[in-house]
Amino acid sequence: DLDLDEEAFEPTLNLGGVLLTQGRAKEALEVNQKAYEAAPEDALAAAQLGLSYFLTGDNGQAIRYLDHAKELDPSHFTFPQFTLAQIFLRLGQPEDAAEELREFMKLHPDSPDVSRAQELLRAAEEAMKRKREIEPSDEEE
Repeated sequence: DLDLDEEAFEPTLNLGGVLLTQGRAKEALEVNQKAYEAAPEDALAAAQLGLSYFLTGDNGQAIRYLDHAKELDPSHFTFPQFTLAQIFLRLGQPEDAAEELREFMKLHPDSPDVSRAQELLRAAEEAMKRKREIEPSDEEE
C-alpha cells in the first residue's frame, strides 16, 4: 500500500495511468482516488479519476472530476471534453455533448481525434434535431 506522502504521488499517479491503459478500470479507480486525494489540484490526477469513473460506469462522478480537470487545465492532454461529450451523449444530453466537442476542437485543432469529434458532433446535432421535432416548443403551447 502506498502512503500518501509527496514522494508517493507520482508513482501512484503513474500506476493509475498504467492500469487505465491496461483496461483495469476498477483497480485504476482505487489508485487514482489515492492520487487525487494526495494532489486535488493536479489536472492529470483529476482527469484520470474522472476517466476511471467513466470506465466503471459512474457518469455523475466522472463528470465531476473531468469538469475539475478542465477547470485546472482546459487544454489538458487527456482531452476531458472528449470523454465528457461521450458521457453526455450516453445520458441523452446532446446539447452538452456538442458544447464539449466544439470546445475540444477549438483547443485541439491539430489532434488526430478531431475527425472522430466531428462525427460525434454530427450525431449530437442529429439528436438535438430529433429532440426538437419530438418536444413541443413553447410557441406551440
